[in-house]
Amino acid sequence: MKEQDVLHHLLSIESEAVTLTHDAQIEVERRSVEYERQNHTHYDERYSHEVTILDDLFEKEIMAIKQEYQKQLEEYRSVLDKMAVDMQSFSGKAEQFLFGEEG
Repeated sequence: MKEQDVLHHLLSIESEAVTLTHDAQIEVERRSVEYERQNHTHYDERYSHEVTILDDLFEKEIMAIKQEYQKQLEEYRSVLDKMAVDMQSFSGKAEQFLFGEEG
């Protein structure tokens, strides 16, 4: 009878070990899923933050470039407005170029 009690006790311990192992595997899976979810959430937050910063920098850079372009264009127009136009000379050169006539 004692041998049966020992075997029964050993089977009981093995059953508990199987249950503990199974419970541990479930806990590992649960923690892994939770860890992955937290990392994904953290990544999304960090990514969104960085995208916002880069978008702001991009917009500021675009505005600065547009302003510089407008400034250069206005300076160019100002220089052109200050230049004297010799229409007679221009017409003569145009005729010479277009019609091969010497003026």
